[in-house]
Amino acid sequence: SGGATAFVLTLHGLSPRAIRFAPGVGFPAASLADASTRGVLGRDPDGAALLLMEPETPVVLRGSMDAARPTEPYSSVAARAPDWLAARRPAAAAEAFQTDPARMRFLDLRAVANRAFTDAVAGDGKGGWTDQGENCLRNVPWGVTDCNGVPFDFIRPAQNGDRACVMLRSEKVPYLPEAVRGIDVGMKAEALFFLHAGAWLEGVETEIMRYVVRYADGTSERVPVIACRDIDDWWINVRRKTSATARCRMGWCNSENRGFHVLRWDNPHPDRTIASIDIESACGVALPIVAAISAQLPDPSPLAAWRLKATSWGGAKTLLRGGGLEIAADDSSANWSGARLTLPTSVSVPDPVAFRLAFEFNGGMSPVGTFDVPPPAFQIRVVWRGADGVERQSKYLVPEIGGGAPDGDPGTWQTASLPLRRLVDAEGSVELTALYVQFRVLPARRAGVVLRDLRVESAAAAGGGD
Repeated sequence: SGGATAFVLTLHGLSPRAIRFAPGVGFPAASLADASTRGVLGRDPDGAALLLMEPETPVVLRGSMDAARPTEPYSSVAARAPDWLAARRPAAAAEAFQTDPARMRFLDLRAVANRAFTDAVAGDGKGGWTDQGENCLRNVPWGVTDCNGVPFDFIRPAQNGDRACVMLRSEKVPYLPEAVRGIDVGMKAEALFFLHAGAWLEGVETEIMRYVVRYADGTSERVPVIACRDIDDWWINVRRKTSATARCRMGWCNSENRGFHVLRWDNPHPDRTIASIDIESACGVALPIVAAISAQLPDPSPLAAWRLKATSWGGAKTLLRGGGLEIAADDSSANWSGARLTLPTSVSVPDPVAFRLAFEFNGGMSPVGTFDVPPPAFQIRVVWRGADGVERQSKYLVPEIGGGAPDGDPGTWQTASLPLRRLVDAEGSVELTALYVQFRVLPARRAGVVLRDLRVESAAAAGGGD
């Protein structure tokens, strides 16, 4: 009536969304009024309504046309939309984990899942989640979902008898099973990623559960899960004080800041087939919850970190960490430390002039267990064979670092490279057989360096240069 127009907006989705609504030319933004008494957060500088919409809950906005202004055709509005969105798109946050999508595989937990994400009646001993009624986990996605850099396959409850996750016994929920066993794997893995959380965590350094990784040759590895280091509370907004050596990171959360954390476990035996995995509760106060497990297949490249045979000197220590090879220094390391990294098979380079040695690096762990110390300046040399079959070593050179210098940020990886023509004094095809990494240990930089994604790439594709 009186030239008024109403807009009814409904969100068809699984979780709440923030929405910007602008009716277009001819509708003064100031005329829009919330007729449903819900959802409107405010107005942006352009005057459009900002809404917080719940799934399947209509929001009604009422306004009046401005007869003096023409209505803009929908086709014109649609044509401008991509540029408008691009100008307002927030900067992407750096993801905590980096994975190779081509090498990711998902373990199927459907046979062992025993709990729903929601609960109808609190304390009835037969409900879902933590049996606390409305205090449950809402709007969980299903299917493959990116969780801070790691893809996980969420179980769709409706297709698995409303069983979407694994929960194990605790003093708070004593009727749950102590363990689930025999989760089928049947593959080799460079790393396993666990999407999990806990309820009623007791505090730092308390083991609340463990994963038992069983290999096809009959051997096994236990992976203890320590509260506030390897796992944290599903109430992500109310996190306890996390230890300095925390390895888990927030993985997925809903609009209420409830969700799961991601733990990466580097397999010490990537050359062995994993037959199965067991999950065992410590049966304390804390309640273990596991939503998904993903595996990353080993990198087949001869330059893959897990395939390099490391021989260190000067008190340096080598270990696989976070998908890379760490050459670590501590208070016992000599002034000059490093490691020789021998390739399992040689890498053929048709012409050193046309290729570069490239890799990513980050700082290692400090002697006190933190990653906040910038990595030391390091230098590289390669071992190579020419047409005569004689093995030779290059001189040491400092690599070119993206950004100019190590940034000391444990959340980012930087790229470094060296033109092979500066390392290899030969023409024609050569074979790379090993490389050396050496750094000077300074009192303020006893952290070493972590290398990953070593590769020989085209110098032209990498931008050329010396």
